[in-house]
Amino acid sequence: MIHAPLHAPELTQADVQRIQATPSSHHDNIKEGPVSTVARIWTSLKDGEPPQWVVSKSAPVVRRFSREPHDIVKELRLLNTLSHSNIITTLGNFIDSDEGTPTLRFYMPYIPISLSDLLSSPYFTPHPFPPPSTPLLTTPSPKRQTCDVVSPANVDPESRFVTIARSIMFQVLCAIAYLHDDERGVAHRDIKPDNILLTQEGCVKLIDFGVSYEATTASSSCKDKDNAKGNDLWPETRERMYFEVCTGAYRAPELLFGPRNYDAFAVDRWSLGATFAQFFTPLRLSSAEDEDEDDSDDEHECNDADNSNEDRNGSSDGGRGDQDSTRVASPRARSIQPFIVPKYLRIGYPGAQWTRETLFNGDRGEIGLAWSIFKIYGTPSPQSWPEFEDLPGSKSVVFNDAPPVPVEPLLPNLPPSTISSPSSSSPSPSNSASYLPPPDPLPTPFDLLSRFLLYPTSARQPAAQALLHPWLTSAPILLPRGYSMDLDFTITVPSNGAIRPTLLARTSSAATVRPAGVVGEEVKRKLGELGVYSWEGKELGEWLEGVLVGIPGSGATRTSS
Repeated sequence: MIHAPLHAPELTQADVQRIQATPSSHHDNIKEGPVSTVARIWTSLKDGEPPQWVVSKSAPVVRRFSREPHDIVKELRLLNTLSHSNIITTLGNFIDSDEGTPTLRFYMPYIPISLSDLLSSPYFTPHPFPPPSTPLLTTPSPKRQTCDVVSPANVDPESRFVTIARSIMFQVLCAIAYLHDDERGVAHRDIKPDNILLTQEGCVKLIDFGVSYEATTASSSCKDKDNAKGNDLWPETRERMYFEVCTGAYRAPELLFGPRNYDAFAVDRWSLGATFAQFFTPLRLSSAEDEDEDDSDDEHECNDADNSNEDRNGSSDGGRGDQDSTRVASPRARSIQPFIVPKYLRIGYPGAQWTRETLFNGDRGEIGLAWSIFKIYGTPSPQSWPEFEDLPGSKSVVFNDAPPVPVEPLLPNLPPSTISSPSSSSPSPSNSASYLPPPDPLPTPFDLLSRFLLYPTSARQPAAQALLHPWLTSAPILLPRGYSMDLDFTITVPSNGAIRPTLLARTSSAATVRPAGVVGEEVKRKLGELGVYSWEGKELGEWLEGVLVGIPGSGATRTSS
C-alpha cells in the first residue's frame, strides 16, 4: 500500500510505481544501518524526465522500529521548509507499506564528493606534495601529473589551499547562519565533514537533518511550528532535549555530561570549530596492515601532547590511570609534521590511503573524548568554564588537572604565512583571559576557528558574525559559477567588541567601526560583493578537480545521506 506524500513536491502513484520498477542493476546501496538506508538509483522521478542518478533515503516511521533520536519524519519536514543554496533539496517522497513496516522514502540530488574526500587529499594542504626528503615507492603517476596543468606555475600551494578553504568555510557559515536565524531557529546537531557535500562546481550542500533541533521562537509562526513538531517521531521540548547527538570528535563537550536543557546552537558552533580545525590537522598515511604495526615506528611521530598519536593510543580513563597529567599536557618534544608517514610505508604503496586527523579523539567513548579535549584546552575550572559544575554528569568522573597547551602547533597545515609567534598561541593557566581569543579578531584561520572552540557556550561566535571575520573579508571569495549568495539572516555585532571586522569599517564614512547592533543592508551588500567566480583564470570546480584527481573516494562513492 502506498500512502499520499507527506510534503510537496509530490510523486504520483504512477511515479512511485515506475521508481519501484527500476531494475536492481540500477541500484547501488551506499549505507545500510540501524538508523536508515541510503542508496543511489538511476531512474526518472517524473514521467517524461530523462533518467539521472538520485539518492534515496529511507527509514521506518513507526517508533518501535526507529532508533531514538533519529527522526526521518522531522528531517523531511525541515528540509521542505528550508530554501538555501547551501542546503540539500528534496525531489519527492512517499510512504511505502508494501513490506509490512511503513517506511518513508525521500529523494535528493546525487552529489558524489564530500568534504571528507577533499580533506583526505594530500594535495589539499598549504605545503608542497610529496613533501621534500620523504621516500617514495614510485614517482607520481602520469595521471597525477596532469593535475599540474590545473595549478599554474605562478600559483603556490598555500594560495591554492587558502582560496579553496575560504570558499568552503564561507559557504558552510552561510548555511549555518541561515539555519540559526530566529526566523527558522534550526540547529543541525551533526555538523561534520561527511555531512558537507561539494558539487562538481564547488557548491557546498549541507545534509543529514535527522537529529536536528527546531527551537520555538518569538516569530509569528511559533504556533505552527509546535503543531508540526507534534507529528515528529521523537518530539523534543526545551526541557527535554536529546544529548545523544553529534558525531564523535565533533561533539561539543557539554553533550558528554548528559544535559537535557542546553544551547543547541552553541553545540553547532563547537562542531563548526572542530570541522574547520580539521582543514589544518596532519594527514596520515595508513594501510590495512596498520593494526599489526607499532605506531611508535611513525617517521614523524610526536610525543606528549600529540593528539594524532597519544590521544588515539593512550589511556581513555580521564587521566585517572597511570598517566602523568603533567607529562600528557606538556609541550611536545617534536613538532607535528603536515604529513605523517610510518617508516614501514612509502608514498605510493599499494593500498595505502591518506586520512586527515581530527583535532579531538572521538574513538574512545565519551570519557575518552572529554579527556582528549581537556588535554588541549585544559581541565574545566570555575574560571575557564563556569557552567561545567551545573552539568548533570560533571561529578561522575574526576579528571586530572591538565593545563591548556598551545593549539597552533597541533595544526601543521595552517597556512605558514598566518602562523603567529609562539607566545601568542600559548595559553597561560594562571590567566583566564588567555583562554579566549583577543577582542580584535586577527586575519588568520586559527583566530576564526578559535572563536568557536570555547568552553562557555555564550562565548562561541555565531556563524553570522563569523562571516564578517577579517580572514574571510580581507580578500575576494571564490564562489561556484552561478552561486546565489543567500544572506537571508540577521547579523548582529556584539557590544563587547568581540568582532571588529574590516568590512564594517569599509562601509562607514569615517574610519571607525560601527556601534554594536544589527548590521544593515549596506554591509550585506558589501559582503555579497566579495564573491568572484574565477581566480587565476580558473573556476572553483576546476581547482577542486585539481586537488581531487586520483584520490580514492573522490569519485562516485559519496552521497547525500
